[in-house]
Amino acid sequence: MPGKALFFIPTAKTPIPAVWDWIDRTDYVDKLIIRNMQKDTADEIAMQFFFLQDEYDYFIITTDDVMGHPAQVQALLDAEEDNGFPILSGWCNHLDNWASLSLDPINPLILGKAFNEPFPGLSLEDYNFALRSDIAEGAFGFPFFNAWFTGIPLTLIQKKTLKMVPFREWRREKDRFCITEQAKAEGRGVMQDVQWAIDCAEKGISITTDVRLFLLHLFDTSRSTLRVGRFTPQISFIPSKDMERYPQELGEIETVLKELSDSAWTERKLTRKTYI
Repeated sequence: MPGKALFFIPTAKTPIPAVWDWIDRTDYVDKLIIRNMQKDTADEIAMQFFFLQDEYDYFIITTDDVMGHPAQVQALLDAEEDNGFPILSGWCNHLDNWASLSLDPINPLILGKAFNEPFPGLSLEDYNFALRSDIAEGAFGFPFFNAWFTGIPLTLIQKKTLKMVPFREWRREKDRFCITEQAKAEGRGVMQDVQWAIDCAEKGISITTDVRLFLLHLFDTSRSTLRVGRFTPQISFIPSKDMERYPQELGEIETVLKELSDSAWTERKLTRKTYI
């Protein structure tokens, strides 16, 4: 049997019905949904909750603007059981004919310069995105190959791996979406996918990509879709359809999440950009 996973969905955008239909029908794993929070705050809460629960072996994370199939989470677990990858990811499209995936790191000189440029600093060309057709045709390997950057569209991470490379910001941005006191003073943490790629490479941890797990990216670059600061933050723990395991524990889980949320609003620990 595959190990047990926590499926984390951070969402701060106007809900896309097709995406949420897929998420709702993925009812065979425990889900943690955090709505309308800064990404760094949501990540902080989710990772600390995951590390506190001894029963979970894998942290699975997706975004709120990619659409796949409910069976894809199970496909990740099945492939992980067979292969034991530290990280196993799906992949998605980007603009035109590109995938949101890079095999080669961003040039360190470009990263250094971009860090001090106005947000986001990096251009699409800087990412060295691969062609969708090359990935689908197995040009880099099939069914698995190693990538440097995937954008984290649907990704499974072993617990020991996430402890080594927790999600943290690459840079900060001060804008109207800064809602915690720390963010108002320092800026909110952004571009976690870039920093995670850097951290994984520096620690020698491969980001294995499964060519068969493609997700349709329905991205909208307009900030008008962001609900942070405009709608009440919410945390929902939704147990798998095997409810028999949880009747006595749900109240305790809600208490833990409330305590973690209160802490994360005042201080980020795992997600703060420090070298660990």
